[in-house]
This record gives sequence, structure tokens and C-alpha cells, in this order.
Amino acid sequence: MVGVAESRVIEAPSARRFYPGAGKRMLDLGLTTLLALIWVPLYLLIALALLISQGRPIHYRSARPGRDLEPFTMFKFRTMRPGSDDELDEILRADENLQAEYMISGKLRSDPRVTPFGTFLRKTSLDELPQLLNVLRGDMSLVGPRSPATYKELHEFYGNDALTVFQTSPGLTGPWQVSGRAALPYTTRIQLDLDYRDQCGLKTDLVFVIRTIPAVLRGDGAF
Repeated sequence: MVGVAESRVIEAPSARRFYPGAGKRMLDLGLTTLLALIWVPLYLLIALALLISQGRPIHYRSARPGRDLEPFTMFKFRTMRPGSDDELDEILRADENLQAEYMISGKLRSDPRVTPFGTFLRKTSLDELPQLLNVLRGDMSLVGPRSPATYKELHEFYGNDALTVFQTSPGLTGPWQVSGRAALPYTTRIQLDLDYRDQCGLKTDLVFVIRTIPAVLRGDGAF
């Protein structure tokens, strides 16, 4: 088995070896900078709306596993009441149906913690706009495995696949984003991420970026 693995590495095209590292980073910085005239004003407008409608904090910050499971601080626009992370266990204990739903998708379709403006941000995926800051910082990539999983999700759902999936940086978009997002069961999401690891390349990433636009406009699996 070792000999087969070594043979694959030797025979891999140079572009294949280059892209997942430096090439992917060049694409991230290039596209994020190129589109700054669009996303930066939108970012500021949403931040102002959040400040007026629900006060501080504007951002939700959370420690998430990045490439090789190294922790980083993920940014999102805050869509829930302050202190909502502490409420989840109590909500799930009080309702077995919600508990079952959470175990399948890791989210709740009608989460009582989400604010009205937060519902709009989630439905349009605009709550994830601050993750472009993570992309610029190198914590994330534009395309990669499912948008940052929590450590709790890694423990409960990913198991031994976690190290394999996160050999590349988590993505702002990727196969899960264009295939149903939170509506997908975890087994499907993990398999999509495993497949992406084997298919990662410039053409693949550009296709996912393009496919993300109609998926976001349709609101596929966004809640």
C-alpha cells in the first residue's frame, strides 16, 4: 500500500501539486480583492443595519477547526440573541423533535434564538459575508469543505474523517453549498467533502464559485 501511495505522488501532475497550496491561495486573494468594490460596501451597510436594529455585537465570533484542524476565529454577522450558544442545550432538552432535527442537520429550521433581521441574513446567506475576512487572513478558502464545522460537530458526526476532510482549509462555498446545504444529512455532507478533497483543482473551484450564485439566489437549504 505504501508503494502505491508513493507512486501516486510521483505521477501526479505538477499543477495538481501546486494548486491546493499556493495556487488556491492566489485564487482566494485575487477574487476577493477583485470583488471588493461589491462586498465591502454591502458589508458596511449590513453592519450599520445590525447596529441600529439590534445593537452590539455586530459579529458572531467562534473558534472553529481550520486546515489540519488548527483552530481559528470565524466571523459571521450575528443573527441570534446574545448568549444564544448557552441556550441550545436547554432548547433541545425541552423538545425531542427539535433534538432529532438537530442530530440530522446540525441546525433548526425554526430556531427561536434567531432575530427577525437574522432570519433575512441567513436566508440570503449574507450572514456569512464576514467570512471573506477569514479568507483574506488565510483561515479559510473561497472553496473547500463545509463552511467551518464546530468542534462539537467534528466529535459527533465526522469522527475519523475529520482529519481527512480538513487537509484543506474550510470553504466559504463548496460542494455542500451548491447541493442543498443544511437540508443535507451529515453523512452526505461528509461524503461530498471527501470527494472534494480528491477533486480539488482550479477548474473545480471556479465551477463551484459559479454554481454558488444561483444556489444562493434560490436560498437552497438556507435557514
